[in-house]
Amino acid sequence: MAIYAPDQFFLSERGFRKLLKELPTPFYLYDRSGICAEAAALQAAFSWNDGFRQYFPARLNPTPGLLRLLRETGSGVLCSSPQEWTLAQRCGFTEDDILTTFDAPGAALRILDGAYDLPHTPPKRVLLRFNPGGKLTFEGRTITSLDRVRLGMPQAELFQLARQLHMFGTPQLGLSFQALYNELSPDYYPAAARLLFTLAAALFRETGIAPESICLGDGVGASSRPEYPAPELSACGEAIRSLYEQLLATEGLGHIRLKTTLGRRMLAPHAVFAARVRAVKQRRRPLILLDAACCQLPTAGQLGVHHHISVLGKSAPEGRVVCDVAGCQAESYGFLAEGCILPPVREGDVLIFHTAGVSCAQSIPGLGYPPAAQYLLEPDGSVTKL
Repeated sequence: MAIYAPDQFFLSERGFRKLLKELPTPFYLYDRSGICAEAAALQAAFSWNDGFRQYFPARLNPTPGLLRLLRETGSGVLCSSPQEWTLAQRCGFTEDDILTTFDAPGAALRILDGAYDLPHTPPKRVLLRFNPGGKLTFEGRTITSLDRVRLGMPQAELFQLARQLHMFGTPQLGLSFQALYNELSPDYYPAAARLLFTLAAALFRETGIAPESICLGDGVGASSRPEYPAPELSACGEAIRSLYEQLLATEGLGHIRLKTTLGRRMLAPHAVFAARVRAVKQRRRPLILLDAACCQLPTAGQLGVHHHISVLGKSAPEGRVVCDVAGCQAESYGFLAEGCILPPVREGDVLIFHTAGVSCAQSIPGLGYPPAAQYLLEPDGSVTKL
């Protein structure tokens, strides 16, 4: 059951009502200032590392306008399919700006998941993805089980593959890791960093191969629940800096450049999804029917994904009731939220779904409904259609 949380976001009620006079629901609204500030905070957290680079996973939101905005902030892009590769190039990303997980022609930087993933012609720069199995721990606390993570290879296979690529003349080798995607524990990223830094030092000692870069992957999450705050990027950066100096710099590996592939953290907190109430069915738990379909907010039905919902103009905690929220399609399973706590709602009210920036509105078709419109809120209060 959802827990009551503050309803504030990046636009005032007055400003949002003004937009509603011009924009029909349902629609997404992204905040340019918030997205740019998040990117700047990430760069500042790792400013101590010369050559640091962030790559946004295109699969999380393939909207061209947003990818161009992220490119303007200095971000690269992570592509997992030929379609994303083509999209990234059309959005102005160069080969050096693109990190791929598949064999893309002309790819300059590629993540390899194992020996089976080795292409006929290795790219100029390769990141070998590591998975030692067992449990990922930090200072005696277990964070997750790596045996349930399908990505990555064990140390012996990674070392052997590193030797092969080095022998074949691959000029730059690096390491990568990926286990969790929206983790709120502040220990996850330092734990991933310690794992990779220890591996890099062992690789250098045993093979003489000095990794050129290390990709920490995704993992620093975004929260929509005030009782579960998201990790501070600055604190993560400082913790990783301490580990870097302790485990790498002392081994003569202080040249290693760090990379990240943060996804949800970069966009989710800086977007909302708005839909209007068509009707309210009075039953044991009131059922709110919206003018939006579930396929227009696909993350609402994903296990473990929570969107705080607010009702525009009704922020008082008194009088709230437990209710369900459903889309406009005819299917009986079309719920956008179940058991959420909302104030009394009536026809014509506007529901706002928070942390909606990675809902992939353009990538998931369904039931004949078109993707919801997407708009970018500019610093001067105007909006641009994406």
